[in-house]
Amino acid sequence: SAHAEDPAPGAHHKVPCKKAADKTYDLYVPKAYAAGTDRKFPVVFISTPNARQTFYFLESWAERNGVLLVCINDSKNGPWADIQKCQDAVIDSVEQTLRVHPCLRFAMGMSGAASASLFMAVHAPDKHAGVLLMCHSGAGQVAPKHVCVAFIYGGKDDTQPPAGIEASYNTHKTKGCPVRKLLVPDRGHEDATTPEIEVMLDWMLGLARLTHPKLTPDEQKAAKEVVLKRIQACAELKAPEERIKEVQLLLDLPKVDLWPESKPLAGIWLASQLEAAKTINDAVSKHNSLMEALENPLALKCSAAEQSAVKKELDELRKQPACKKEWEAREMFKRIAQMETLAGKNKTKLAEAAQAYAAIATRCADTKAGKEAAAAAKRLGDVK
Repeated sequence: SAHAEDPAPGAHHKVPCKKAADKTYDLYVPKAYAAGTDRKFPVVFISTPNARQTFYFLESWAERNGVLLVCINDSKNGPWADIQKCQDAVIDSVEQTLRVHPCLRFAMGMSGAASASLFMAVHAPDKHAGVLLMCHSGAGQVAPKHVCVAFIYGGKDDTQPPAGIEASYNTHKTKGCPVRKLLVPDRGHEDATTPEIEVMLDWMLGLARLTHPKLTPDEQKAAKEVVLKRIQACAELKAPEERIKEVQLLLDLPKVDLWPESKPLAGIWLASQLEAAKTINDAVSKHNSLMEALENPLALKCSAAEQSAVKKELDELRKQPACKKEWEAREMFKRIAQMETLAGKNKTKLAEAAQAYAAIATRCADTKAGKEAAAAAKRLGDVK
């Protein structure tokens, strides 16, 4: 129930910690907190490497999802004893003063603060559900099996090179943790964007609400009902891009693709792809967008009638020479990709595939498949 200390919705800055008044945290409370006085709320703990106070512009996300945001203000890179003192003080205060969920707790940070965030989940596994590491591998720490782990990192990061982060991703995957990664090729050692963070948090929150081992059966049942309502509401979303994103989010949740109620989602997705493509003015871009949609495994789950509208649009577009050339190049590329797969490790056959890719790259240089073929030819050429 509500208690005297329930904070008002909105941002609260530099809130002193209960057991260490020299330590503070910033708090963002969503409007749903004031309405649901009998509910316990998920929380995202945010750390930075330089004691910077920030919510990473996640306030709108927190409102949409009914999640508390807590920035551990005094946490910064080293020493570890100080980081732990900050974390303990903030967690203690949050538990004393907020209706915070006992296990739907997430931590995120950048660089050294990512490692500090992973530390929280490693040392209190029953109380955590997910960690987002930006530009860091976690320094050898490995999360408990039920904890979702996401990595966002730059291809040009000299401080935390991609190889170490990818090794940590593979270690967590082998252990059985739900994992995701996003490599941004031209980025150095810098923060992820708010939309990139939101995608990872959406995934973690959705998955944890259905699967965390410490959830009660009633909580799991309630989470399933929320997902079922979202499935029913999906077709009513106005913008096709919104429907596409929502279908992908829903089908990313564990076992949702096996629920009979989720069956209409594939059709909604394909119809939305067609609707979105019709707003594209350039014929070749429109054609490629629809061709990729039809090749997506989701399209294969659609009925012949649902697929036929897209095929009809593609047939019409292929009357234009540029679109026809794109299609022919794509078909050739697919045949050679199959040839490469069948080659296995046979160097002679792989060399033949490389030559075939190079031939498409030359012949269809101005097509998307031609550019992909050039990259594939180079990739095979680089493998000795």
